Amino acid sequence: MNFLFGNYVLAYKTSNREVIVMNKSMKNLFPFPFKTLDGSRTKQDDVRFGKPTWQLQFQKAEDLYYSRSRRRKKIYQQFESHASKALAIAQEMQDLTARARTLSLMSRFQFEIGHPDCVQTLRTSIVAAQEAYGVQSKEAAIQMSGLCLKLEEMGRIQEADEMAWQAFQMIENNTSSTEKISLNDAVIEVALAAKDRESAVEAAYRGIRLTKMHVNKESEEYAKRIQYYESIVSP
Repeated sequence: MNFLFGNYVLAYKTSNREVIVMNKSMKNLFPFPFKTLDGSRTKQDDVRFGKPTWQLQFQKAEDLYYSRSRRRKKIYQQFESHASKALAIAQEMQDLTARARTLSLMSRFQFEIGHPDCVQTLRTSIVAAQEAYGVQSKEAAIQMSGLCLKLEEMGRIQEADEMAWQAFQMIENNTSSTEKISLNDAVIEVALAAKDRESAVEAAYRGIRLTKMHVNKESEEYAKRIQYYESIVSP
């Protein structure tokens, strides 16, 4: 294993727009739970005639997830009702993509509120994403990164370390340069938390290389990243 993790990382807003954040929290390093699997909104005809479609139930659940209410745990009860219906419809239709998207949404909300079923939902969502998009798919890696964060939060550092490395390998070949930098940074943080200096240093070198390849040399981000990576290579 060989990657690194730092203060300056790429995070994802719920709108799917990318934004640089200066934060050491792992929640801002991995795409999960800030990145949504692709999809479309409900057709108006389905809404007008009240059809019990997956799209209709999923949209209702999604709207609750993205609502600005601060009473997140109370809203979750309403969310779960619609999400469970959407999941049941997806399974009845044998629609693998719909099932994967529903489980992804459920896992993100559970992750956010610390739901006791979060770990199991994440594991199920990984399998669903692999069935829908492919074993080595980016979508599956995103769900794996969520499980990695949860395991790290629970103090299961070694397991999180292995999961982070696996997710990085899966996403490396089919993702953007900014996502590669973000995931590389995430692996660094896990390596440092696990006191695995060798892996952290290797990832720091990789971070330097990725930064030189993909970040504007005139930008403030470039200087901060290089400084951070070098501080790990030569503490």
